This record gives sequence, C-alpha cells and structure tokens, in this order.
Amino acid sequence: MPRRDPDILILILVALLITLLAIRVGNAATARTENFVVTAIDQVTADGLAQACEHYRAELARKWSGKLLAPWDSPALIEVTVDNSSGGGTTSIWIQAGRVTNIQGRWQGTRQKLIDDVVPHEVLHCVFLSALGTGNVPLWINEGVAVTAESPAERSRSTGRIIRALHTRPNPCFTMAELMSQVNYPQRADRVRLFYDQSHSLISFLLEKGGRPKLLNTIDAGIRSDKLLDGPLAAWQRTLAGAYGFRDIAHLQNDWLSWLRQGGQTNHCVGLRRLMWNWRQRSAAGPHWHQGQQCPT
Repeated sequence: MPRRDPDILILILVALLITLLAIRVGNAATARTENFVVTAIDQVTADGLAQACEHYRAELARKWSGKLLAPWDSPALIEVTVDNSSGGGTTSIWIQAGRVTNIQGRWQGTRQKLIDDVVPHEVLHCVFLSALGTGNVPLWINEGVAVTAESPAERSRSTGRIIRALHTRPNPCFTMAELMSQVNYPQRADRVRLFYDQSHSLISFLLEKGGRPKLLNTIDAGIRSDKLLDGPLAAWQRTLAGAYGFRDIAHLQNDWLSWLRQGGQTNHCVGLRRLMWNWRQRSAAGPHWHQGQQCPT
C-alpha cells in the first residue's frame, strides 16, 4: 500500500471541511423583518423564528415599558443553529447615546426550545437594554430579568433547582454580595446554572414585591447612583435596600429565603408544592442557614 504524505492528508481534510461548510452555508436560509435578520437551516425555520422575534419584541416591550419600542437603527443579525442541545445563545448589544446601534446573536436548540425559551430570553435582553438606554446593568439583573420571559415549565424547573439545593445542602447558593458582584459568568457549569436560577428567583421576588414599574425605576436609580462614594456593589445594595424597605442586604437575603420557604412563585406547580412541603418539614428539624438564621453576606 503506498505511503501518503501527512501534509497531503491534512490538506485533503481541510478541503473536505471547507466543502462541507460551503454546502451548509449554501443551504442556509434568511428571513428579514423590520427589526431582525434571521439565518437558519431552511426557509420555514428562518421565517418562523423571525416572526417569533418580532412577536416577542412587541409583547415584551409592552409588558416591561408599557409601549412599543421604536425600530432599531439597524436590524438584529441572528444566526440560529437547530440541534438537539438543551438550548442557549449569546447576544451582543451595542448602545451609543441611549440608542441601540447594533445587535448580533448566535442561538441554538431544538425548534421547540428556541420558540419556548431561547428566543424570548434573548429578545428580552434586547428589549430591556433598549428601554433602559444603557448596557451598564449588573449581570444578575440582566440574566434574572431575561429568564422571566421563558416558558412557565422552564421557570418552574429553575425555581425547583433552587429549592432542591436549599433542601439538600447547607449554604448552597451565592450570598447576595457574591451574586451582585459578578461581572463575568462563573467558570464551573454548575455554578453558571445556579447563577441563572438564583438571579431569576431574586428578580421574581422583587417583582412580586413591587411589580415591573418599581423594578425598572429602581434599576434606573441604581444606574444613576453615585458609585464613587463607596463602589458600585455598595451603591446597588443601597439602592435596592432603600427602594424595597430592607435594612440592609442581609435583610433582603433573609426575606428572599423566607419567601422561597413559603413557595415563592411555585404555587402553580403541584410537584414544587410537594417539594416545598417536604422542605418545610425537614427545615423544622435541621439547622440549615435558610431556616431563618442570619445569612452570610
């Protein structure tokens, strides 16, 4: 059998990869609407996702700001990969002088996951920052708000993971200081999931206490607060504590945990109600910090 030069084999493999990529790109379809350009595997998928993006943009803008957003200066460029993953995406948003100037996203998941969770989550990032006119929003607020747009089933799973963590191990969550000081996503996958779940839970708690207008006003006040006085973390803690009547951030943390013990936003889910009953029964006998002891900050 003749020997083959390793360099020739590498060139052959590279050529095959380029050919496959060209075929894939050539088969991709693009759908254009007023605010989105969506590229996907076929025209039906691209059209459906582009329409879903516009639908969620209008619906979420009304829900969070009470009015429709003006069209963006240029449409958001979204590349979608339909696969069997659990779903997710990244969206980059550029804002200048209070206006969104550019949006680019790469989203993936099954068709159902994209429609139910990924598209509304990522579109709410765009709507939320557009309404605020700035990207200078703490990471936990940005992600916690976005999760509220996901399907009821996914939000119930998120709440369930937090409750199970509190039910099974002491001190499983981020302290409020840790959560609010995150400027990058945690490195460990389990901590990333926890960060999303806890951020969503805390945002849901604040929404239940005051609704969307109060939360938006509080975030706006936090953005404008004097961070030179004692640093950005302390400024945000001071703003949240003052807006919602907490003595300090430890008081906020304990109230949030108490709310979770009472079921939080889980009353619509029989499985989570049962889990909450088990947790309360166990809490009566175990010295976990979520029982009502002073939490670390």
